Amino acid sequence: MRRDYFAALLSVTSGLCLLLLSAMAIALPEDATQPIETESLSSELLLEEGIVIYHGSDAKPATVSQGTLVITGAEIRIVRKNEVLQSVTASGKPARFQQQPAADQELIHASGELITLDNSTRVLRIETGAEFNQAGNTMSAPHIDYNLDTRRANASGSADGLPVRMSMPPTPGVP
Repeated sequence: MRRDYFAALLSVTSGLCLLLLSAMAIALPEDATQPIETESLSSELLLEEGIVIYHGSDAKPATVSQGTLVITGAEIRIVRKNEVLQSVTASGKPARFQQQPAADQELIHASGELITLDNSTRVLRIETGAEFNQAGNTMSAPHIDYNLDTRRANASGSADGLPVRMSMPPTPGVP
């Protein structure tokens, strides 16, 4: 029984490494060589379903990080199928995501009550109080989708009239 537990734990840990490495394909190359760090108040391994859940709280969120990639939330759920990352979902008030897409670019910061990284579409979906910031360019809306490959963000307001708001810093040297 103990051997099976450790084998399953090793499989999940290896899978988590592969999962984050695949999520990092468009980020800094150095990130993939960094250790994967997790911190949580508790965790669950649902081996048959390919799910790892890290529990924290809004005051002390769970954290999964590798290099510049940092995901925090009251709960972080990682889903794999056949050792391939399907999704990472963080929830909290707020959940947060950060990553540096390239050495010559500033960190991306995103927050909202629900953040989902869908690995098949390579889209980061930020919902409920969504905020996105890179290099002083900010966007807030009820819903924001950010494509990790094309580096494009799309925002939408809500049916009840909540708007999309954007702010961009002034261009240096332009009066």
